[in-house]
Amino acid sequence: MGHRIGKGRSLRKTTVLYAVIAALTVLLNVAAWNSSAFSDWYIAHIFPVWVGTYGRVTGLLPFSVGEWLIAAGVVLAALVLLSGIGWLGIVAAAALRAAFRGGRRRFGESGAWSDGCKEPGESGAWPDGCKEPGESGAWSDGCKEPGESGVWSDGCKEPGESGAWSKGSREPGESGSWIRRYGRFSRGLYRFFAWTLLVVCLVMTLNCFILYHASTFSEHYFGEDNNEYGLEELIAVYNMVAEQCNLLADAMERDESGMVLYGGSLGEDGTLLDMEDMARELMGKLGEEYPRLDGFYPRPKALLSSDFMCQQYMQGYYFPFSMEANYNDVMHILNKPATMCHELAHLRGYIYEDEANFIGYLACVQSEDAFFRYAGYLSVLTYLNSDLYKAWKEERAAFEAAAAVIEPVVVEARVWEDNAFVVQEEWDRINGKALIDTEIVVKAADVFIDTNLKVNGVADGKVSYSHVVRLLLQYYRYHPVA
Repeated sequence: MGHRIGKGRSLRKTTVLYAVIAALTVLLNVAAWNSSAFSDWYIAHIFPVWVGTYGRVTGLLPFSVGEWLIAAGVVLAALVLLSGIGWLGIVAAAALRAAFRGGRRRFGESGAWSDGCKEPGESGAWPDGCKEPGESGAWSDGCKEPGESGVWSDGCKEPGESGAWSKGSREPGESGSWIRRYGRFSRGLYRFFAWTLLVVCLVMTLNCFILYHASTFSEHYFGEDNNEYGLEELIAVYNMVAEQCNLLADAMERDESGMVLYGGSLGEDGTLLDMEDMARELMGKLGEEYPRLDGFYPRPKALLSSDFMCQQYMQGYYFPFSMEANYNDVMHILNKPATMCHELAHLRGYIYEDEANFIGYLACVQSEDAFFRYAGYLSVLTYLNSDLYKAWKEERAAFEAAAAVIEPVVVEARVWEDNAFVVQEEWDRINGKALIDTEIVVKAADVFIDTNLKVNGVADGKVSYSHVVRLLLQYYRYHPVA
């Protein structure tokens, strides 16, 4: 009795704790949705604590912790699903067994033992061959009916059956059976899954959802953007980026196939840094100009699932539940610098993709390293080119008038070759061994990203990725192109 009371109290405490954490998660989301001031305060004072502690610990490991956590989550979800299917099978088997047995029931249940045999108290006498308890062939003294302790004593036989239940044996389905053990396992699994789901919701709230409702980078440092930008301004910024790309493409070291090579970068103290550490240094340097970007940055990590990332056309991921900046290690080498800086920007609380793109661009183009500068300009070239093409297609007369004043620069063919997402040889390898068709993966990824952005208040969904052009126009209005 004492054990049961203690167990009950523990269960109540666990339930209360679960409810408190769930309520806290909801309240934090409500506060963030209704107050950008709260979100700004949280990012300035609380969020850096998670990066500097938990993010520092996960950063010590050479592999992506978040990637393995996702794999563990998939396994857990599969176990829960299989457990549910198992219970459906048990219920179906019980129903079939009951249907098969039909009207044949044991003594004490409604109905007769066999055709024509009636229970005591019903009308009619026991027909010949039907025996009452205590008669020859009936239950012997000391034998228990089903529903009592459940254990048949030595020598107890079911009427009409040969042999006895051995001492201590139990009928199928009663306590101690494999079904009872399966039930205990399932309950434990479901409780663990419920707690895991709650923790994921809390961590995502603390490290992701709140960030969507804070003031933007441009609001912090450039003010409200209510400006109108003309086509001449768009062409001017496009030309600056195109000219830099044409110039830097010729400065790159290449192999015999024309592929760009990277041999490291010189840090501020003159030491040779690899790409990951150079990205960290550049983000730290940018923090000197924009204080919200100042602070600890963990080392970006390559993903083991980079092939699958390619199928999603994804260059990197920020994992809120491991505080890591991760990048696709299979994509073209010139995509990596801006991607690393982009993902590190999320760790400073800038969760919007257009802002992270812009911050990654600034970090790279302000570098003294030609490789990083080229990668930075390439990271926005496609966005600018797309908006320029859209203007040409939809506003032909206005575009031609602007182009007469400032003629768009022609981007060299080599630059467009360097601007590839993945080289063809890698695409052939990826598609050759893919378990799921790339087109299906892309569609699923687009739906997931678009839904995630809209759920967090980004009304334009995935279109927000192209808003980086407006940030560029705003920035260069205050920092005129030379």
